[in-house]
Amino acid sequence: NKDPEKFKTLSKLDLMLRNNEVLSSNEEFRRFGEAITKDFKIRKTRKDTISSLMNHLVKLPHDELISIVTNAIASNDVKESNDDYQLLANFIMKKEHNN
Repeated sequence: NKDPEKFKTLSKLDLMLRNNEVLSSNEEFRRFGEAITKDFKIRKTRKDTISSLMNHLVKLPHDELISIVTNAIASNDVKESNDDYQLLANFIMKKEHNN
């Protein structure tokens, strides 16, 4: 039951997690893991937590895995754009306050 597309998806997520590009906080990671499986626990190291998550994800059908990875990436994009909006809002507020 080898699935190269599934492997590619898991590898992409694994790399993003290891590079701290998604689920950068333990809280985000915990919520994400618990959404996949109720018995998910944060491990002592991020590396161990990633391995634990991958063990759960590998059991999922590829289409479900794609959805999960897409949501993880989208939540990161929203967080980053919110930071940008916050900077813009702070700039506007500061400018209005100084006028």
